[in-house]
Amino acid sequence: EAMLLSLYDHACFVLGHLEWSEGMRGNHYLACIAGLSVAAAYFPACRWTAQLRRWCAEQLRIEARYQFLPDGGNFEASIAYHRFSAEMLGWATWFLNRTPEGHNILGRDREFWLLLERITTFTEQTTYRSGVAPQIGDNDSGRFVSFLPLADDAESYGTWHADPHPYLSQRNHRETCALLRAVCRNEEHILDALFDDQTQHRQACFYAHTFGVAVLRNAEAEVFLRAGSIGQRGKGGHAHNDQLSITLALDGQEVIADPGTGIYLAQPAMRNRFRSTRMHSTLALDSVEQETWCEGGGEALFWLTSDRAHARIVAATERLIIAEHTAWHLPHRRVVRLEDGTLVIEDFFAAPSEATIWFHLHPHVRADRTGEGVRLEMPQAHAILTASGGATIMLEESLYSHSYGVWTPTRAIAIQPSGTRTQVTIRWQLRS
Repeated sequence: EAMLLSLYDHACFVLGHLEWSEGMRGNHYLACIAGLSVAAAYFPACRWTAQLRRWCAEQLRIEARYQFLPDGGNFEASIAYHRFSAEMLGWATWFLNRTPEGHNILGRDREFWLLLERITTFTEQTTYRSGVAPQIGDNDSGRFVSFLPLADDAESYGTWHADPHPYLSQRNHRETCALLRAVCRNEEHILDALFDDQTQHRQACFYAHTFGVAVLRNAEAEVFLRAGSIGQRGKGGHAHNDQLSITLALDGQEVIADPGTGIYLAQPAMRNRFRSTRMHSTLALDSVEQETWCEGGGEALFWLTSDRAHARIVAATERLIIAEHTAWHLPHRRVVRLEDGTLVIEDFFAAPSEATIWFHLHPHVRADRTGEGVRLEMPQAHAILTASGGATIMLEESLYSHSYGVWTPTRAIAIQPSGTRTQVTIRWQLRS
């Protein structure tokens, strides 16, 4: 009885403080709906409970369409926030669909279930084979609920994250994928499905034009390229200046990595550093960001004040991605080719003297300059990165944030182009 009364008090408080806005709303309001949906499924049947369940189901239908794009990606331009919101949508759907009121509303909405299937596909395809997801956009390590421990032991987890203190991985999303598949199948025993479902459906080529991400895969490598909207209907609160940036994983472990988010309000300068263009593996100008932001703290840290890049994926096949943006009026075009044991990145930009091409390395990668380029040593592979004739290659100090509020030193490769076309080639060999 005490538990029931406490849940009722919490539900009444949330109902009285809904984070809804006609102008722009996001995962905060979805969290209100998800929490109320779980509570409504638990409350005993009565007129008030039935009304709450119907309200939750109707709001869930509305917010699924508002916060998720036609390609299944979330509208906040962040992989981490996509998964956070997808978890809330999945759990709320599962609980409501087991009530007569919720099932009567959701069960008849065919478009809702088709969208949920696309959300599931997007989640699966934007995850490395290791289950870890690249950090496109903001990552505050938020999860709705997690039942599965994802670090087997301190040594293996510390090796992966370059951190001596193991904890449950906030970036491993096998459980999220299993949850969404189970909800789409209308599984009754949801926890059994989470523990038993280790299915991985990885496509050789996946792209989501509306969200703005393309993925290439072969037996050894996975390459992600980001090119799309800043999200939140132009607010850009969780987007980074990451247009045309790439990540590369070999044998499931990141080599070229998105450095992450760092922190929000506590350190505004660090917040802006992590979302800057030069902190992403793309071409950056010395003094101009892809998109601008207001200086200062508070709410300014969750706005981009321009949306001028108009980045887009031009083409995507099983071995090729072409993308471009026009943030600086001059177009920057990037062509990415994935072959067996080789990744080729070509950048075309008309003002090379003002540009630097960055590649940020995961902390587990050891980088050393050689006569022909940069030698990369990883636990699972070794590789050589080279650039086309005349380009200058340097190694710089950088930072990597594997989860919110934590960052560690790493290295970045900086390439100064010598012409309007620069080709970077990475050749690798996996260790036996």
